[in-house]
Amino acid sequence: MKRRSTLFLAIPVDGDLKTLVKNAASRTRLSQAEVMRTALRIGVPEVIKRFQIKSGSKLVNLAPWPKAELARAYRNKSVDADYEISASIQGQSLPND
Repeated sequence: MKRRSTLFLAIPVDGDLKTLVKNAASRTRLSQAEVMRTALRIGVPEVIKRFQIKSGSKLVNLAPWPKAELARAYRNKSVDADYEISASIQGQSLPND
């Protein structure tokens, strides 16, 4: 007995989706399984793009402080003086977006 090299994934679908797949299969002359595989290949990257979580996007998109403004802030005695101004400026990353 030969082992199957593919994995079968049972996906429950409602009646409207089943009708949509059946109609697409008859219009494209593909099997229903091929319509589903093709739709997943086309649609999953779009789903990821639309629904992925952008972590920290509000903080990352802040503009870095100008050098003079940073120096003024570090002259404030209530601010911890352990950090160098140039190191703080270099540590500010540009937004990834």
